[in-house]
Order: sequence, then structure tokens, then C-alpha cells
Amino acid sequence: MKRAAVEVAVLSILAAFPTAAGYVLGPLTRTLDQFSSMLSLPITPRLGFLPLVTSVVLARLYLGRSAALKEGILLALTGAFFHPRDLQLRFLRNVMLGLGTELALLKAGNPGVAECLLASLAGGLFSYVPYLLFAPLGAPSAALYAALVLATANHLLTCAAGGYLAVLVARRLPRLPNLASARGDAAMKEV
Repeated sequence: MKRAAVEVAVLSILAAFPTAAGYVLGPLTRTLDQFSSMLSLPITPRLGFLPLVTSVVLARLYLGRSAALKEGILLALTGAFFHPRDLQLRFLRNVMLGLGTELALLKAGNPGVAECLLASLAGGLFSYVPYLLFAPLGAPSAALYAALVLATANHLLTCAAGGYLAVLVARRLPRLPNLASARGDAAMKEV
């Protein structure tokens, strides 16, 4: 009972982090977009997505197996409340982020930096699937393909940064006694 209560509390705190950070990082991303368009830069990181990736990877590192999927679902519910106009895309995106991260770390007993980066990239690829589902069908032009590749590159750059940030934060976190299994404790020591 105590472990479940602590797990819910940790997942809730991690879900609140992207919401709070989004109020700062969202406008900053729009400013970077305007700046990069003035300079004709092809790649601009999506800073608003960074805390989502960080919280999902951090949940998996701190709480162990299935925590990334739980955090993705919790972020989807939170996103549905705060962003109801983009409900379908955001809900699916956040669930798929958790699923992709969880699947990438499924066999990793004690993930290190490389595994966390790969998991964040896998989560990023999974989270991009809903956007591809709503892409226009037909014979797209080369410009549409180029735009999709650049958007994916932006997205994956942000995901890699989020995974690395999660590792940096996990190194500083205190370990809660009796929260994680022996395997989870070994994972936190590895990171």
C-alpha cells in the first residue's frame, strides 16, 4: 500500500513538471521558431516537448518497469485537460511516448546513458506516429517529404535532449528506501 501511494505521488509530481515548464518553454519555442525562420535555419528544437520526455524517462529510471507507460498515460490525461483543442493528437502522442520508452527499456535491467538516449528516441518515434496518421494522403510532393523529415529531426533532437536531461536529474535524485526493487536500485546506481 505504501509503495503504491509513493508511486502515485512520484508520477503525479513528474506529470506536473511538464505542465509548469510548458508555460515557460512554449513561448520560448515560438521565439526560437521566429528567430530560426529569420535566419533560415532548418532545425529548431521543440522545447515544450522536452519536459515530457524527461518526465517519462525519469519515471522509468526512478520507479522501474511499466512506470514510463503509466507516466505517458498520466501526461495524456493532463494534456487533455490543459489542451482540449488538440485532444486527439496530444493524447495519443503522450501515450505513445510512454509506450515507446517502455518498450525500448523492456529488457534493460539497469539502463545507462546510452540506453536512456535510445529509449527517448524510441519514445519520440512512437509519439510522432499520431502526427503521421493525420498527414494528408495522396501523392505528396518532395517539399512535404522534406518538411516531415525536418520536423522529425527537430522532434528527435528534443527527445535525445530530454533523455539526457533525465539521466542528469536521476544522478541527483535521492533513493527512496523500499520503493524500487533490487533491479530498480541497480538501475539508479548505474545511471
